[in-house]
Amino acid sequence: MKYSNSKFSNIIFYIIITCLIFIISPTITRILDQTTLPNDIPQLFGGLLSTLLAISFVLFIHKQKHENIFNDIGILSKVNLPFYIALALPIILFTLSIILGMITGTITNLSLSSDSGVWYAFLLNILVAILYEAFPEELLVRGVILSELRKKLSFLPTLFLLPLIFALIGFLSHVFSTLIITGNLTIPPLLIPIQLYLFGIALQLYREYSKSIWPSIIFHLICLEISRYVYNQQSSPIITFNESMTGLMMLIGLFITMYLGSIISLSILLFWKRKK
Repeated sequence: MKYSNSKFSNIIFYIIITCLIFIISPTITRILDQTTLPNDIPQLFGGLLSTLLAISFVLFIHKQKHENIFNDIGILSKVNLPFYIALALPIILFTLSIILGMITGTITNLSLSSDSGVWYAFLLNILVAILYEAFPEELLVRGVILSELRKKLSFLPTLFLLPLIFALIGFLSHVFSTLIITGNLTIPPLLIPIQLYLFGIALQLYREYSKSIWPSIIFHLICLEISRYVYNQQSSPIITFNESMTGLMMLIGLFITMYLGSIISLSILLFWKRKK
């Protein structure tokens, strides 16, 4: 299936601008990190910058190229049963991951942290993660780029192509922002693009099933927070536990339960929805 020149150029243009936004924001954040500003300020500023740049770009597309962009990217989608199911699914899967961890003996001595500093960092990071990652990434990738791809490709080809674009954007933004700040060309481990690819498939299924970017934003945010403040016991978790093997809960919880669990569940739900 071939693109017309105009649509193909649009996709390339959208990918380039998205890459630039996610190179500019972390670069400025890292520069501010080296100043005497309080630790929270650079992250908040970087998050605001990411969101403002993403919104500005969508407004530009709305004015110059596509008047119905807000409907196409799923910001104004109708709220229905699939929407609510997509919102509830990440919470159900996270709960299931904890139950599986306890039943299998992977985790023991489960408890909530009583450290107020940890809870403050967690709540602040929710705001930062929404502004810096979850909202702008979903708005641009599962919103703008996906809506353009779907003008020429059906659901299944985009389900494999867009996560590849998502992983490429993440790879390039890391490489170039690090190069600008440190002057060193640092290639991220292979596991990161693989993780982004699986994550991208799950996110796109949330978008496809609900016909809205909001459930994918929520799933994106939940995965970020539980990977940082629950499954990663080497940091400062809000839920503490002992692991039978260090890092095992990250594999069982994030990769198997959240990513693969979402992919399997939403594939079944989509099949059922289309069959009806």
